[in-house]
Amino acid sequence: MFLIVKLLLLLAALKLHDAVEKPVPPALLYSVPIILISLLAGSASFLGLLFIALITLFLSLLYFWLLSNFPTGTKYYSIMTIGGLLLIIL
Repeated sequence: MFLIVKLLLLLAALKLHDAVEKPVPPALLYSVPIILISLLAGSASFLGLLFIALITLFLSLLYFWLLSNFPTGTKYYSIMTIGGLLLIIL
């Protein structure tokens, strides 16, 4: 169930990235709901959740920054596919 939510959030963030072409808004659109869901689930301590939140935000910023720097071609689709799978799995 959580993987489906992450996939939907990633697709929405990718759509936003196509419109804005800046890495910060889509990274926040992806990261903030995941952090809130993790907080509401109460599956980790506050310190652990803070650590997970920082990692999620950093990885999503890196992902969308790379997509912004390679806007076309095979590098773009490779980053989109491999990075997207990593974001969903992690």
